[in-house]
Amino acid sequence: PWVVAWSRMRRWQREHAPDTALTLRRPASAASKAALAEFAGFAVHPLVAGIWDVHDGQRPPRPFAVRFGSADEASNQGTVESKRWDGIFGGYQVYDHVVCTMLLPIETAIAMTRMVHEQVPQIRAAHPSRLAFALDCECRKILFVDLRDGGVFAWTRSADPDSFVP
Repeated sequence: PWVVAWSRMRRWQREHAPDTALTLRRPASAASKAALAEFAGFAVHPLVAGIWDVHDGQRPPRPFAVRFGSADEASNQGTVESKRWDGIFGGYQVYDHVVCTMLLPIETAIAMTRMVHEQVPQIRAAHPSRLAFALDCECRKILFVDLRDGGVFAWTRSADPDSFVP
């Protein structure tokens, strides 16, 4: 099912959002998929794992890659020059506040989830099967996916650790 959805999205992006289309990465490697399974500690729901079968997330702007990305992205091989955060999950803008969420590559999603778990241990305790898979440029809004059933939840850094919104 993801191949059809991604194909439609790519066609639309090429016409209406070419800068965003340039941020899409190649499919996830077998090593990245194995890292996800190891991180989860159980069989990841196939629809969740399929998210990264066509595109292993998006290439982030360079400052984010240096902070969270893989070595090749931090060395400029996989980043984009854009000063904008062109997330594929849309968002909103109100005055000077912009939220636009970008799909993370598997390895970056694992790293981000580990960082959230370290900083907010209640999340790991209460929601151990959730992976941070998308976020906005300032990490204020993080989208989590449940690796067991595919449920998606939004969480903000200012929220109570238990206040995930489906």
